[in-house]
Order: sequence, then C-alpha cells, then structure tokens
Amino acid sequence: MNIIFFIFAILQLVSSVICDDIILDSLDKNFFPVRGAFIVTLAGPNKLAPYFEWSCRSFGYSASYFDMLVFHEDNKALSDIRCPSNVKFINLGDKGLSKLIVNEILNNRTSEDSRAELLKITNEIIKRCPRYLVETKPMFGTLFQKHLTKYSHWSYTDPDIIWGNLTDWVQLSDMEQYNYISYAKNMDSGRLFLRGQVASSNKRYLIINSFQLCFRS
Repeated sequence: MNIIFFIFAILQLVSSVICDDIILDSLDKNFFPVRGAFIVTLAGPNKLAPYFEWSCRSFGYSASYFDMLVFHEDNKALSDIRCPSNVKFINLGDKGLSKLIVNEILNNRTSEDSRAELLKITNEIIKRCPRYLVETKPMFGTLFQKHLTKYSHWSYTDPDIIWGNLTDWVQLSDMEQYNYISYAKNMDSGRLFLRGQVASSNKRYLIINSFQLCFRS
C-alpha cells in the first residue's frame, strides 16, 4: 500500500514550493471580470454524501460574485438534488479525475504502458480513499484551467461546507486589490499559509505548475 499511495505523498511536497516566479505576466488582471470560482471534486459515479445538497444550496447566497464548479465522474446521484444556478456541474466522465492528474504529472514523458499503469493505480486510490484528492488541491488551477477562463480568482474548497453570503466577507474591492484571499481561525494568526478549505488565487497565478518539479527525473 505504501507504493500505491506514493504519488499522493509526493503531491504533499507542493505546499512547500514557492510559486510566485511562475506568474503569467501576459495575463492582464483587467482583462478578466471580477468573479470567483470555488472548485469541488467528487470522485466516483454513484456516491454522494447527503450534506452536499445543503452545501450547494447555501452557495446560492453568493451568486453575485461567485460560482461553485463541481467536477464529477458521471455521478448519477447529482440528478436528484436541487442547486442554485451559480452551482455548475461539470462531468469529467469515467476516471476523469485520475486522467487529468496523470496527464498533468507525466506530461508526455513516459510510455503508454507506464501511463496506463499509473492511471490504474491513481484511480484505485481515488476510488478507495477519495479523501486523498485533497493532496491535489494545489494543482486545481492547472487541472481545470480551461473551465476557469471567465474568472478572475479561483479557489479549492470542500463539499461539506455550509456557506453564508460570501459577499459579506469578500468585497469587490478585495478581489480587485489582492492576489490571494484566505481565512484563518483563532490561534492561526502567527502562521503564514493558505487555509485548506478556502484560499482564493488571482487568475494571474492560474498556471502554478511548480508541482511538476517533483516528478522530474
């Protein structure tokens, strides 16, 4: 099992990589409308925790500035829940999350046999222990970049959060002024880090692919 989980252990190194030197200078922040995307990933075709409907319904209060993008793998259970219009369901198909992760990591640097084997292992990890998807959060800007073209900011988040009105906490001026917006709990103030549940990044930092350094031979 240690070998099977190796790929996700490696991904934990991402949080220690400094990414500011990979800013896409060609992107003008004024080109993009000021709007944020919150990314949720759901693994597997059938499983859906009952609390997720409460999460997606509560996100409707933030529709003026934010969308929730829910990436799933042909999840049939999503057809049974009702969510507001700013919650967008994006079907990646069978093994879709695994394919995105493996393709981004390998980047055409290995044989098809090796790719197929890594895809099999990665999919098995996600199927058995979907919580390991949290280790890929720093990759989300790259993995889902084609779905983020109309947003100024993006953030990873979790499917078990009940949301209030985010516009009471994040002003339009904040999104125009700051590249990163994150939140902390009591006793966090002495630390510098991005909160695991919400950490919004400016579109200038969309292609933060320093994680690829972990996989270079």
